[in-house]
Amino acid sequence: MDLTDCDLEPIHIPGAIQPFGLMLIVARDTGEVIGGAGSIERSVRADWLHRPLQQLIGAAMADKVLSCPDDRCELGHLREMGMDAVAFLSGEHWLVQLEPSSEATPALQVLGWTDQASRFLEKAPDLGQLCERAARSFSELTGYDRVMIYRFVDDDAGEVIAEWNITGMPGFRNHRFPGSDIPKQARALYVRNKVRVIPDVHYEPQVIRPGTLQNIDLSDVETRSVSPVHIQYLKNMGVSASASMSIVCNGNLWGLVACHNNTPRGLNMTQRRAAQLLAADFSRQIAAMADAEHYRQSIHLRAEEDGLLACFADEGDFFKGLSTCAGMIRRMFAADGLAIIDGERLHSEGVCPSGEDLRELAEWARLKSATPYHTSELGRVFAPATGYSSLACGLLSVTLSMQSRTSLIWFRAEELQTVEWAGNPHGGKASFAGEVLTPRSSFEAWSEIVRGRSRPWSVAETEAAHRLVAKLYDIRQHLRLIETATELRSVVADRDRLLENAAGLPPRPDAEKG
Repeated sequence: MDLTDCDLEPIHIPGAIQPFGLMLIVARDTGEVIGGAGSIERSVRADWLHRPLQQLIGAAMADKVLSCPDDRCELGHLREMGMDAVAFLSGEHWLVQLEPSSEATPALQVLGWTDQASRFLEKAPDLGQLCERAARSFSELTGYDRVMIYRFVDDDAGEVIAEWNITGMPGFRNHRFPGSDIPKQARALYVRNKVRVIPDVHYEPQVIRPGTLQNIDLSDVETRSVSPVHIQYLKNMGVSASASMSIVCNGNLWGLVACHNNTPRGLNMTQRRAAQLLAADFSRQIAAMADAEHYRQSIHLRAEEDGLLACFADEGDFFKGLSTCAGMIRRMFAADGLAIIDGERLHSEGVCPSGEDLRELAEWARLKSATPYHTSELGRVFAPATGYSSLACGLLSVTLSMQSRTSLIWFRAEELQTVEWAGNPHGGKASFAGEVLTPRSSFEAWSEIVRGRSRPWSVAETEAAHRLVAKLYDIRQHLRLIETATELRSVVADRDRLLENAAGLPPRPDAEKG
């Protein structure tokens, strides 16, 4: 059975919730409670089914839900019930989530702490320090034994780039986890639900009643039951409770704050809202640092572009101009090598494949994309490149002319990388024991030397490549106009001499000089 079946598990419709709360399913059009899950009889009333929502949570709160213009309605503290409540819209149903009150955690105190933690993060001088401070702050907020800042890298794998461990739990700093550990649909839900808590991995799922409603979408419900595969995964890690906060930058899942505890431990609603606020602030600061680095790179590259234009000033031949400025063009993109191909003419600078390999590669790149193309794993997309991977694993190519086949190709050499994995990544996340899908059981450090990759090209560099194509095109057109004007003057001069000879006129002094 294909392990990619993990990506097909319908984790958004588990048909049950976790027991740290309960849920009422309300018909959106009538306000009737038509189903639910959890200890409703003990916490609300015994004859709850088919009752109007008003009779269960009060008229004011029920009206707030049923008239809510959004798909989420924060109800806050229900004093008479001693519970906190929030409602989520799912199709034609409101899902009202109730859980024991978090009044013991004063909101004002938590907000004050959150503001202090945000200012603590703001003082971080770089990304590494920012993540270290975030791990410590989330540990203080949650009280969990181990807090890891987990960043998604190549092939959706995740790397622990910061960690705060207060109890001596096994550490995973600088270790990677394979992408299969977090399936695609789980990553999508992390973007949608910013905080996820599993207070006790040994919980008994509270199924939805009646059974006809068990296919209802619980994507937004915070008490949603967890995939049995993920529960077993946590048990295999020796974890009794977990919590995660999403790090979302510009709408994309950048990483996670992953919290683990040796013993059962939950987060009440106030703590979860504080964690969500802090995670959002953390995400904004990561994005701001990335934007600042992009800006610095862009300024540097634009200065290099201006220097390149000055380099062309005294050259009348385009290929010769490129060849003369090749060193500058190569350094502009921090490349190990550069190849310039113009028809049959070829010029290389720095570390490059051989001439025939270059021509073959240039033709492939030209047909691959008319716009700048880049890869840091050339051998994966162009098989012949595996023969010279030590010279060129990274490629950035631009095509200046499809007709004359003029291309520039930058190369970056292979960078061997030793990666520490938390368990063998090639074993996948899951295996099948009989008919049951079970996750991997080993998280012991497993080292791997990764080959066939170069340092990746940055967004600022690929943007600069786009600009460079336009500027070089303008230079080439300008040189062609100069060449055309020169030829035209020569043709006019030749025509004038022919006319003068035909008329028997003595040649003009300037004609004699010509």
